[in-house]
Amino acid sequence: MTTGGMWEFLETGVISDGRMRAVEGNAIALGHSSLRMMESAGRALADTIQSYNPSRVLILCGKGNNGGDGMVAARYLQHLDAVDVVCPDSGQMTPEAAVQASLLRHCSVALHPVRCTADVEPLCPVFDEADLIVDAMLGTGASGAVREPLATLVALANKSPVPVVAVDIPTPGIRAARIVSFHRPKVEGADVVDIGIPLEAEVCTGPGDLALLPARAPGAHKGAGGEVLVVGGGPYQGAPYIAAMGALRAGA
Repeated sequence: MTTGGMWEFLETGVISDGRMRAVEGNAIALGHSSLRMMESAGRALADTIQSYNPSRVLILCGKGNNGGDGMVAARYLQHLDAVDVVCPDSGQMTPEAAVQASLLRHCSVALHPVRCTADVEPLCPVFDEADLIVDAMLGTGASGAVREPLATLVALANKSPVPVVAVDIPTPGIRAARIVSFHRPKVEGADVVDIGIPLEAEVCTGPGDLALLPARAPGAHKGAGGEVLVVGGGPYQGAPYIAAMGALRAGA
């Protein structure tokens, strides 16, 4: 398929969490793996961090793919004087983030696993010595109040006078001097970097879009899923039959 005439269908502006998940799912179906997107995002984040010319960088990572982006950046920054990475126990991470945590164990970075607030308290000197802090704790889709130990990490980052660069979207409550978003902005005012997602992943419907369909309630009755009218002609009736079966399986 040629993509020359597809640019007019490309969406712009802030993208929602659900829509971004759909685009990423479509990209994966097209062969652009989650790890490859994470590698591109982390490399771009590292470039942004280096624009500040820091000597010591502190990267606060969560257990999701947002944290994985931060860990990739740490790998590209290991030539600096000091790179400290605060991260959860690897058993709590997404598979992609766990891969990045495993790679960091072979890099010249300092890993600081945290499980509770007591694990954060000894890290105060690391905050004091940092030239720049990266917020890669909670990405898109996070909701509600930040829980411990992340709440204490947010408080320490806010207390520090150095710039805070947030990944995709700031963790609730943190002050961010700059926001780096991948593919599309997740909030207004973010700097956007390309991570190589194919055009078709956004302008064409794919498997990722199916993830946006709401789940049918177990107790839903026959009329709860809406009604679909299929109009078809003969003599070949296979397409209307298949369309009707698809509508039934989708919950109509």
